[in-house]
Amino acid sequence: MNTTDQACWAPADFIAEDLLLDFLNTTGSKSKQRTNERLTSSRALFDWGLAAELIDDHEHQLLTQLGQAAPVAADSELSLIIQWREAVHALMHAYAHSQEPEAGAVKGVEMVIQQALASAQLRYAAGELAFWYVDPDQTGLPTIRHRLALHLNKGITGGKYQQIKECEACTWMFIDTSRSRRRRWCSMSTCGNRAKARRFYQNENKT
Repeated sequence: MNTTDQACWAPADFIAEDLLLDFLNTTGSKSKQRTNERLTSSRALFDWGLAAELIDDHEHQLLTQLGQAAPVAADSELSLIIQWREAVHALMHAYAHSQEPEAGAVKGVEMVIQQALASAQLRYAAGELAFWYVDPDQTGLPTIRHRLALHLNKGITGGKYQQIKECEACTWMFIDTSRSRRRRWCSMSTCGNRAKARRFYQNENKT
């Protein structure tokens, strides 16, 4: 996983082959602990949404202004989206390891999807498929959370997460699109290289 400054979102932060999984990867560590929180402020969340192309420049400006005008509400939304992120991660972790998910995690994920659908509008254009749209002018600060929830709902119903995996070294998630379906690491340049170096060190000590 990447451990750069939380205010700077780089291509290395988007390795999951899926927007929702990239969001799950906004925390973690070099081990199986989720302790390096990068969403330390509402501004960090808005910046991530912009970098992930979940919101555009105008929407980023709008959410930033809303957060500045209502800092308590912005902090509350940040807490809610982090709580929801961890519920989704628990769900995905269970699926990736063929385990039964905790009922509380399932309920938490389900509740936000229902809220997102309730706030969304059905948009369509001639010759195009209809889609659910969350309007930030109406939804306000929960916009990012609701858009992520709709993305998750679409992925679940469309079977997008059948090839989901968790990095063997950290907690980052990704969709394995490799031809062999044997991808093991979130990134070879980080966790993969550390694992190789560890094996080399262990082999050297055996000789």
